[in-house]
Amino acid sequence: MSRKKTIRTILHVSLDAFFVAVEQALKPSLRGQPIVVCGRLVNKQIVACPNYEARRLGIRQAMSISQARLIVPQIIILNASYNYYEKFSEEFFKILSRFTDHIEPVSLDQAYIDITDQQENWISPEFMANEIKKAIYKELEITSSIGIANNKVCAFIASQINKPNGIIYVPWGKEKTWLQNKPIAYLPGIGPRTRAILAKTNINTIGQLACLSKELLIQTFGSCGQTIWYFANGIDNRQVITPGQSKSVSRTFSYKYPTTDRDLVLSTFDNMLAKVCGHLRKNHKKGQTIFIRLVNANGVTYSRQKKLDFTAFNELDFYPTFRKLIYEIWPMSREFKTISVGVSCLTRQSKQDNIFEHSFYKLKQIQSAINKIRYHYGFSPAQSGFSL
Repeated sequence: MSRKKTIRTILHVSLDAFFVAVEQALKPSLRGQPIVVCGRLVNKQIVACPNYEARRLGIRQAMSISQARLIVPQIIILNASYNYYEKFSEEFFKILSRFTDHIEPVSLDQAYIDITDQQENWISPEFMANEIKKAIYKELEITSSIGIANNKVCAFIASQINKPNGIIYVPWGKEKTWLQNKPIAYLPGIGPRTRAILAKTNINTIGQLACLSKELLIQTFGSCGQTIWYFANGIDNRQVITPGQSKSVSRTFSYKYPTTDRDLVLSTFDNMLAKVCGHLRKNHKKGQTIFIRLVNANGVTYSRQKKLDFTAFNELDFYPTFRKLIYEIWPMSREFKTISVGVSCLTRQSKQDNIFEHSFYKLKQIQSAINKIRYHYGFSPAQSGFSL
């Protein structure tokens, strides 16, 4: 008797309104009320996470706190409790690890998991997803939404369109059909400016976008146009990569409006490099290649990378090459909307690295102190000299 072919199955698990959900789990009397957890952008307080009651009243992420108060005067505003969020996140990933070892963390509250080799142990992927949801709610008192699909992009979109507390399965082989009537806003990589460009040509759904040629999208949006085309057609061959398999780390930032302010762009780049290097140190990694990417107001992408002669985990080592790459790109456009910084060719630090490599022992102690300050107070209070 022939054995039934095992179909690749990926789940995207997303905790609902995570920051507020943690606050409500710790203080149940907050449930049912419009709440936001606030963050800080430079000297401005913003909405870091609104719960669904607040969203129904018009509150959105990244909105200023003052604007949120104008829209909903009775809104409850809480300061972020990052130490609790990290503890809940650790428990979240422990729960997932009981179901599979193939886990790719996306953020504190999101992960891709590959359950392909677990399917014989469960009635169906939907049943397994429901068991995951029940375990999360029982142990954390937080609801979650799960998308189930043959690839990452469809699993991600499926987890987003039925929030909160939903499960959606995308039928295998029907990815393109399933996507066609979904708004393009759900597609990863499609931001407000890209949506505006597409809207001018009456492209409002993923299906309409899929009908465009790959060449036209590349011509319009640069190298990311090819990825947009593949995603719109339900094609995504990316694997679920566990942290030990990761070969790079990066951070991306998009301005609300395109900017020509070079000092602002440089400052943002410096902060993002600091975050990337902070991630390397926290995970005991070092890298050898620095890369940057800038997307201008028209969606054209410019990228540069450089392999160093040594491995490093500190901003000061990457900085000279990093700035040189930025200065190479800047004259090409001078108006940018999105910027990315990353380090690749990662390996693990050894104990010797920490003490001897480039005389970093004292510097690493300083970086550890800076990381603690940033953890509690954000990036503004503690910056390296080149960020000021």
